Amino acid sequence: MAHYRCILCFGREMTEILLKQGDWVAATVRKADTLSDLKGQYGEKLWIGVVDVTDTVALRQPEPPPRLTLGSDAYEAVTTALHQRLKALETQKDIAFSTDFTN
Repeated sequence: MAHYRCILCFGREMTEILLKQGDWVAATVRKADTLSDLKGQYGEKLWIGVVDVTDTVALRQPEPPPRLTLGSDAYEAVTTALHQRLKALETQKDIAFSTDFTN
């Protein structure tokens, strides 16, 4: 239990430092009201996601995506990177197809 509290304190402390610097923070908590005071103080600069691994009903829900993109800037960055990767892949299409086995 003490180990968990240390992690909780560290996470909260880091969140406060980042918010005071003017950064935007995405935080996950086990209980929704854990950071309600900071949410009240910093508003939209703090996004809070509830992740309760002790909630067995929630754990039986469909699996979340392996990578969750949060924010329009993150979405644009991921989209741009994927387009660049697809473009690079297209240049290798002939080589990739040349290795196919024929029946």
